[in-house]
Formats: sequence, structure tokens, C-alpha cells
Amino acid sequence: MKRFFILVPLVIFFTSCGDKSIETEDNFKTVTLPDSSTVYLNHNTKISYDEDFEERKVHLDGEAFFDVVPGEKKFTVITENGEVEVEGTSFNVVSIDMDINVEVVTGIVHLHSHGHKHKLGRGQRGFFHPGNKGIRVARANHAHNHWLDLLVVDLKLGGFHPGRGHRKFFKGNNGRGNRKFKIKPGHGNGNFKSGKFKSGKGKPGKGNRGKGNKGKLKIKF
Repeated sequence: MKRFFILVPLVIFFTSCGDKSIETEDNFKTVTLPDSSTVYLNHNTKISYDEDFEERKVHLDGEAFFDVVPGEKKFTVITENGEVEVEGTSFNVVSIDMDINVEVVTGIVHLHSHGHKHKLGRGQRGFFHPGNKGIRVARANHAHNHWLDLLVVDLKLGGFHPGRGHRKFFKGNNGRGNRKFKIKPGHGNGNFKSGKFKSGKGKPGKGNRGKGNKGKLKIKF
């Protein structure tokens, strides 16, 4: 009898995790869901969902950034430590061990965890640990942008950055003029280093520590 009661919840868990599964190890991945929402997976992360995607539910283990398009049904991220319900928004979810951490970039999300719930808006962070008395809310620290910086380079997404307001995030001279950049992950501020760039005016700078207004590389958040 003991074996029966242990196996039943395991069967329920795995059959409810969807029939489409994507997993990363020491790599990043971008996944476009059937409703055209996009998921950016960090290292050692797994998502699964039903291929018909009628319920708009994604199971997550690890860390992922979600860019959700509006739809008739709410979009739900399900983890072992809680659920996140949204309509149309972009946000980051980390569910590791017994903790869940959600940061909202745009829109509004509803975080549910262990009987607690909280509404989070743009620029807010919600965190739950079993030792806490409820969900803690603070200002978002955007720590997810560090690994998204590397993902942008690794997957060659060009100037598009999912975690920085859906706009090209490399701009110089207050965003005027076209620029070309070469960036290398793992060096310099924010885990990446700027290389050479060309502009119609002024001289090339010296990376992200260049001197003078004409040679500076500015990163807009």
C-alpha cells in the first residue's frame, strides 16, 4: 500500500507536464510557443507544455524569461514552488529548490505560492521561501539581464534584447546614428565587453571605458 500511495502522485505530476518538452544544459535556447509567445531559457532549465496549447500553461523547472502575447485565456507558468498568471506581459521566473522569484519587466502578473498570492507590476520583484511569512515584494534588480546579455550574443539576436524593454539596447551618442558592434561575452561590466564600433561622426571609442562623449558606449535600460 505504501508503494501505491507514493507512485500515484508521481504519475499525476508527469502526465500533467505536457507532451512537448525542451531542456537546456550548458546552453541557451529560445522557444516560440503555439500562441506566438516566446520563452528564453537559461542554462539547466526545462519547460514542457501541451502541443495544442489550448490552456496556455507552461511547466518550468529552472530559470526562463517569458514574453507573453495577449490572448483570450490567461497564460500560466507552473513550477513546483508556485504559479504565475499573466495576460500579456514580459517577466522572469526562477524556480530552484524550494524558492520562487519573479521579476516583472512589463505588464502585471499574479504570483501564487504555497497558499499566498500577490499582484506584481512593472519593475517589481516577488520572492517566496518556505521560511517567509508570505510573498516578499521589492524593487526588481534585473539580475536576469546578466544571462540575457550572454544569450543575445550566443544566439545572435542582433540588437534585440528581451529583458530591456523590447528595443535595441546598444546606442551611442544618446541613440543618434547607426552603430556596428562586436561584443564578447564573459568580460567587462555586466559580463560582456564592447569591441570596436563605427559611427558617422567622431572617432571610435575604447570599449565600454572609452573617454569623451564621441567614443562612449551607452547602454539604456
